[in-house]
Amino acid sequence: MPIEFPRASFDPLEFDLHEIEAAIELVAQGTARSVTIVGLRRPEAVAGTSVALAQRAHVAFALTRDRDGRPTVSVSHVAEPDQAPVDANEAQPSRTR
Repeated sequence: MPIEFPRASFDPLEFDLHEIEAAIELVAQGTARSVTIVGLRRPEAVAGTSVALAQRAHVAFALTRDRDGRPTVSVSHVAEPDQAPVDANEAQPSRTR
């Protein structure tokens, strides 16, 4: 199934939501195990909607800040009970619980 990538938008909330929706689709369809997005304009303002979309797609959503205080969004595969959790900063599953 083709993934609709973000449409261009001058509205910062719409821009961020489109980027996050694309990341959720990539992970939900299994194209990517995890996606990290930086450079978003106002991710805090769309976090609630993003969490709801991630939950509906059965993927994990996290909004964090890097060392310099810039927001980072991570979308990742939700580990099954018998799998090790996925660390969004690693390409391989984490071996610690």
